[in-house]
Amino acid sequence: MLKGVWEALQDGRTDLVVGATNEPPAITGLRWMQLGQMDWVFAVSPKHPLAKADEPINRATIVQHRAVVVADSSRSSEGRTYGVSGGQSVLAVPTMHAKILAQRDGLGVGWLPRHRVTSLLKNGQLLEKHMADPREPNILYVGWRGEDEGRALKWWLEKLKQPYIATRLVNGTDRFA
Repeated sequence: MLKGVWEALQDGRTDLVVGATNEPPAITGLRWMQLGQMDWVFAVSPKHPLAKADEPINRATIVQHRAVVVADSSRSSEGRTYGVSGGQSVLAVPTMHAKILAQRDGLGVGWLPRHRVTSLLKNGQLLEKHMADPREPNILYVGWRGEDEGRALKWWLEKLKQPYIATRLVNGTDRFA
């Protein structure tokens, strides 16, 4: 994830990336397009001490609690993390799904894609907390190596350019419904 997605494309381990965050890096032959944007929510378990914290919550308060992060899959460069303050303890998990479950279970706190946790927020398994420093939405990208556009890649790119498909990918389906 994170830097590892673009790295996999650069190294030839994948032909197409869908939903990558961060601006596309300078890679020879890289082609890309914007897919949409992803909104974030700072969410905690109702069992977590921050559930009762006064809002808006500031960084000094957050740093006292463990952050749950998705480990970067980068193999050759230093990975990235988002939403972690200096000195904050971290629990790294392999996927966004695992991060959501860890936060739901009160193992830590952090930012989650709003569309992925809508039902957990509605049924009270997660609580949205308002932050003094809100997180900006991420732009999501599709990227591919332009020098090797076979028929399958062209088919996928044509599908991804359709507004209905792009909207469904960005907004996803609520996996916890």
